[in-house]
Amino acid sequence: MLVSKKIVLLVSFFCIICFNQVSADTLEVKKLMLNFEKVLMKNPVKAIEIGKLAQKKLSADIPEQLKAMVLTRIAYAFVKSGDPKTAITYLNMALPHAKGDNLSLARVYEIFGVVYTKSGELNLVIENLLKATAYFEKSGVSDKIWSIKQNLGICYAQIGQLDKSLQYLKEVLKINEKLSKNSESNASAYLNLGVVYEMTGHLDSTLIMYSKAYAILLPKGNSTSLAMLLNNMGTVSVNLKKYADGLKYLNKGYLMMLATGDKQGAVMAMNNIADVEDGAGNLEKALRYSRRAYDLSDSLHLIKDLIFSCDRLAKTYYKLGDTKSAYLFSQKYSKLKDSVTTIDGQKQIAEMQTKYETDKKEKEIALLNKDNLLHTEQLAKEKNFRYSLIGIAAMVVIIAILLFYSLKSKQKTNKQLDIQNKKISEAFLIIEEKQKEILDSIHYAKRIQTTLITSEKYIEKALERLTKK
Repeated sequence: MLVSKKIVLLVSFFCIICFNQVSADTLEVKKLMLNFEKVLMKNPVKAIEIGKLAQKKLSADIPEQLKAMVLTRIAYAFVKSGDPKTAITYLNMALPHAKGDNLSLARVYEIFGVVYTKSGELNLVIENLLKATAYFEKSGVSDKIWSIKQNLGICYAQIGQLDKSLQYLKEVLKINEKLSKNSESNASAYLNLGVVYEMTGHLDSTLIMYSKAYAILLPKGNSTSLAMLLNNMGTVSVNLKKYADGLKYLNKGYLMMLATGDKQGAVMAMNNIADVEDGAGNLEKALRYSRRAYDLSDSLHLIKDLIFSCDRLAKTYYKLGDTKSAYLFSQKYSKLKDSVTTIDGQKQIAEMQTKYETDKKEKEIALLNKDNLLHTEQLAKEKNFRYSLIGIAAMVVIIAILLFYSLKSKQKTNKQLDIQNKKISEAFLIIEEKQKEILDSIHYAKRIQTTLITSEKYIEKALERLTKK
């Protein structure tokens, strides 16, 4: 009974130690990953270093979900650092640990989608984001679904499947409205829907979506994105023949672009305003905005915007009856356009030349590789032939050595047999001599015996004669 109690105590003590060790390791990994998240956005390379330290501590006792999370976040850091290939390697490492846990799988496939977004492989992006959506829905975690569905909507729009794009973006809008009606994510959903509606030609719906996005972003203050949104609202309004609204939005956008330092955007906005004013017959206003656009694009060396401004100025001056200025800007327009065409032509020629040289080098490399391959094959054949000769020669030498040693051994054996035969012959001679000596002794003894027998008979006869006497 006492022994049993001691065993129970020892087992309990061991379990407590193991539990504490596992908890310590898990806590250490979690601590490292907190540091990882702090530096990820500013310094993904540093985040990778921290992530790898956490990876080294992923012992067998660490929960599988935590392992999957660590490897997935390291993959995302590699995406941020511009190394999608290594990111995919880490995601493939994370998948076995994520199996059985819907949330972990959703996160892995979400990052797969991000990786393929960077490489522009939209079909793979959609494939992985659909998997991520399915696993997020199974997990019951909905905070990520809206962003994934929004990305799906954008991807479908990019590949021209506008109906599917609208379907997903509308779903995003419903999800966001449940979470927060005035969130920036909601503004993003309205913007994306507006863009797709514009692509489908539904300009009224486009303007409604843009206006809702504008209402959410306006309290946030001036920004480049808000200024661009105003510019888009202006152009859509003009296309709907709502010129007053269009000018109002375009002017607001123009002033906001100047305030935020977006000079190139300001040039675009001024040219748009000039177009609208010209169309409305306000030629002096159109001229004023065109001149501003021309001066700013000239100072910024924006050649294409400068060409557009020259064309706009030439037409406006002509309408105003200033043929001299119209001719002057018409000449500038032609020269700039020709120079751009020449530059584009030169670029095209340079690209063609580069392509030709590249193709030529590739062919040369292919031929060299072919020659190298043939040469390598020839060398391999020669090498194999040499090795075969060496092998045959080695076999001949080995056989000769074996035969030599066999002959030597045979000669040695024969010599030993000769010696043994000689010894046997000598032994036989000795034996024959001994036998002869023995036989001679026997014959001699026999003669003596015969002589004795003869003498005895003689004596007996002599005695008989004496007795008779």
